Amino acid sequence: MTENNKLLRTMSEYSGSKRPVCTTRKGRYAAAIVPLDDLEAMQALEDAMDVKAARESLRDAEENGGTMDAEAFFESLDKEASDR
Repeated sequence: MTENNKLLRTMSEYSGSKRPVCTTRKGRYAAAIVPLDDLEAMQALEDAMDVKAARESLRDAEENGGTMDAEAFFESLDKEASDR
């Protein structure tokens, strides 16, 4: 059975399940199939976190005269990306 067929079989077996299914590779978790409701909740949480970060950035900009030099701006973007 091909890997694709195994994945399709696993997805159909658990499609009605309300719990995540984890796959392993070399004894370690490699991936997860999560219910769509859980995925949507995770995306909504991430969106809320992005809004909070944007509001904090606006507040910081207002407190610091509303400007930021380009170097500091790109450094903050790099830091946020590496924190994720």
